[in-house]
Amino acid sequence: MRVQSTVEVPLTTVYPLQKLPGYKPGVIFASVLMHSLVHHVKKGHHAHILCNIENEFAGRILQMFLKAIQQISAILHVGVDLNVDSLNAVLMLKTVSSKDIQKLVEMKSLRIVIALSPFLNQEDQLILQMNNVEVKVIQIDDIVSKENFVKVTPLIFKFWNKHNLDVEIFKHDNNGNSQYGSNGTLKIPTKTMSMKFDNIQKYNFVKMPQDTLFRKECCYVVIGGLTGLGWEIISFAAGHGAGEVISLSRRTISIQQQNELDMLCESTGCRIRSMVADITVWDDVQKVFFEIEKSSQCKIKGIFQGAGVLKMF
Repeated sequence: MRVQSTVEVPLTTVYPLQKLPGYKPGVIFASVLMHSLVHHVKKGHHAHILCNIENEFAGRILQMFLKAIQQISAILHVGVDLNVDSLNAVLMLKTVSSKDIQKLVEMKSLRIVIALSPFLNQEDQLILQMNNVEVKVIQIDDIVSKENFVKVTPLIFKFWNKHNLDVEIFKHDNNGNSQYGSNGTLKIPTKTMSMKFDNIQKYNFVKMPQDTLFRKECCYVVIGGLTGLGWEIISFAAGHGAGEVISLSRRTISIQQQNELDMLCESTGCRIRSMVADITVWDDVQKVFFEIEKSSQCKIKGIFQGAGVLKMF
């Protein structure tokens, strides 16, 4: 078994920004996801897209894709209850209430519901299927795989090279402000807490002094901690209460680096060690953690990744 620490960027997914009029961060990611939904809608379907204000941008991309690829003029519902009498296909870019699911079930003309996996839970899927509605749930992990990105991204670039995003998606008012509630990113429900300042009020944070961020009785492992980001992590942990910090590196520590570690140990009172291990080799990983367990009086409390390589191919 090998653990991959190299980030590979296929050249087919790299494109000059000057060839993407009106590009905004998140456009390509949202486009790849929306492209995955399009081919599940059959020509001739009366398609409706459900989204909230945050995902209106992605909804308009999907609307454009359906028209250009499938020749379907889909209706976009933004932040409002579904209030139509007849439809064949529903594409979900938001989570819906049980009341909305019941409305969909009561529509005898409904044939298929298509959704990205975070937007439709298993219970609602079952209810729809029990009422003879086909359900197609797209797993995001499959869409953002390297194989799919390499295949789909050139098509996305070609599409946006032909269409001007500023004109057709980011319509602006006279003051230069976007008329839509999204900046280009696709908001997907996750269990991860957002650290945006406008969301912080939703959470009760435990306050603690900076010198207790790390514990004296605990050990912290830093991958690639002899230079760059890894060294900054070691310095920060040692200076904020860590009892022991261990750096894992493929190369043996130099005399100069050892001197720097010794100085940091002396100034902070933290025990700092460097151990040789290649984390892409499973045998090395097992061996070094066995050595840590045997030689350290502290339990491992955290592992930080401070190493990485960016490859273009």
